[in-house]
Amino acid sequence: MLKKKWFRFVVMVVVVCAVVFAVMNGAGIFSDKILTARPEAVVSAEYITVPASFVREETVLTQSGDRIISYDVSDGERVRADTVVAKLYAVGSDLSAVRKIESLTEKIESLKALQSGDLSYRQDALKLENDINDLILSVAAMSASGDYADIPEAADRLTHYFNIKQLLLNENEGFDGKIAEYEAELASLKAVAPKAEKTVRAGAVGSFTSRYDGYESVLTYAALTSRNVADAVALIKDSEPSQKPEGYVGKTVNDYSWHLAAVLDASVAKDYPVGSQVKISVPGAGDRLFAAETVYNDSFRGDALVIFEGSFGTEIFTNVRKVEAKILRSSENVLAVPSTALLQNDEGVTGVYVLVGQQVVFKQAVFVKYEGDMAYIKPPSGSSSAISQYDEVIYSGKNLFDGKVV
Repeated sequence: MLKKKWFRFVVMVVVVCAVVFAVMNGAGIFSDKILTARPEAVVSAEYITVPASFVREETVLTQSGDRIISYDVSDGERVRADTVVAKLYAVGSDLSAVRKIESLTEKIESLKALQSGDLSYRQDALKLENDINDLILSVAAMSASGDYADIPEAADRLTHYFNIKQLLLNENEGFDGKIAEYEAELASLKAVAPKAEKTVRAGAVGSFTSRYDGYESVLTYAALTSRNVADAVALIKDSEPSQKPEGYVGKTVNDYSWHLAAVLDASVAKDYPVGSQVKISVPGAGDRLFAAETVYNDSFRGDALVIFEGSFGTEIFTNVRKVEAKILRSSENVLAVPSTALLQNDEGVTGVYVLVGQQVVFKQAVFVKYEGDMAYIKPPSGSSSAISQYDEVIYSGKNLFDGKVV
């Protein structure tokens, strides 16, 4: 009898424990999971965006008579005054042979230089890799846009680049046969290629471009700074581009530094006195910030003309005139966390919950701003319990409180 009672007691204990375990386990299954993420260190920047114009001194190149132009230099390339920038051919000339001659000449020179032990190509190995990547992207863009005309030439150049890379990696003992093939083809092309009737030289030191925007003689530094502010502002806002002159070949941008003119509200312009240093972002140059100095600032009846000068990027901006420039107002290092992580505790203190081992801990943070679905925060100065980059921040979970064990 005693044994039966003892057996029933043991069974009851086991059943109770099983029920408690099932209830606790079920509660764990149906409770919300805690999700965490590490803060990301980023730079929070504030800009003002303003319409602006590049103003510069330029030398326009023209030629008389109807001719076909073949350019010897690329847009943005730095040239001397006597540099031949273009050759002129008779109307109706087939320049495909001329372009092929230029391509073959380049290939022969580079392969010969490599075989003779010229190390300059080896030093430019990284540039070669970048050129290959850029060319692949270019071919992809041509295909996507339906512009197939230049794909064969691009593919031919890509093959040439891979040949050079192969030789640099010592995967081929040489290209004697390829050089001989190129030279034979070059000789046959020279026999039939049209001859240039005239050459065009740069005429001034600067960055060459074949493009024309119509403001070459209008938006210059001298034209703006020699006028009163009202007239200069009107020149920027109201002037219309002129027609391309007959026989236009190209132009050289003669300035060694670039100048960007912006019309600002006078209350904003006072933050940029002459001599102040700024950083400017321009569309087409990626996320790069260009350092500049304020070299002109004058206002009249609420409008101000401000001109910034920079030393780096002149070649990049050769083909750019009117832009939406972003002027950096302020920046600071912050931490980015999911916006759902940011809260205020019962004392009204801003911060986040972090997971330390199995414990929920509240840590203080200073809110900076929201950016999409992220919140920018930073640690408060002098606080030992502040958020850090290495914390596991909780951005999803219910019934959280400081000290809770999960």
